[in-house]
Amino acid sequence: MRSSPKSYLMWAALFCCPGLTFVTTAVAVLFWGGNRTATALVAIIGDSLFLFGIYILAQGWVFGNKKRRLIAQGKYVYAEILGFPLDDFLSEKEHPVYQILCSYTDPATGKEYLFCDGGIALSPDEHVATKKVRVYTDPEGDFSDYCIDVAGCISVQNEDS
Repeated sequence: MRSSPKSYLMWAALFCCPGLTFVTTAVAVLFWGGNRTATALVAIIGDSLFLFGIYILAQGWVFGNKKRRLIAQGKYVYAEILGFPLDDFLSEKEHPVYQILCSYTDPATGKEYLFCDGGIALSPDEHVATKKVRVYTDPEGDFSDYCIDVAGCISVQNEDS
């Protein structure tokens, strides 16, 4: 599963906030003359959580930059949409989230490549306008790094019209 930059931000906040809380608590307890060993342990746990959150945030930044680089400098191919499997990791009961699964056959080699990306919160049956979707790939022709143009295949009608 490929994650969106928003999910990186959510996970980073999930670790950074408790980490800062632990560090702040450790500093306050130390300031008021608490047990140094327990305070050091709490501070180490807090620092670890906070630094792990910063690491996740950096990974999200790298992921977002890679996606922007692929769109700006990469080449694109049109892949045939195979379906929209439910993303069990991101879905909730009332709000299902779908992935987009598509395939592309390289005419030069005849090799088929499968691409999967997530984050479609709209019902694909009602909002997908095309049978093909643009997939941005590495300019050297390596299909391991890719970005699916999900917005390019979805049409949203204004309900007032």
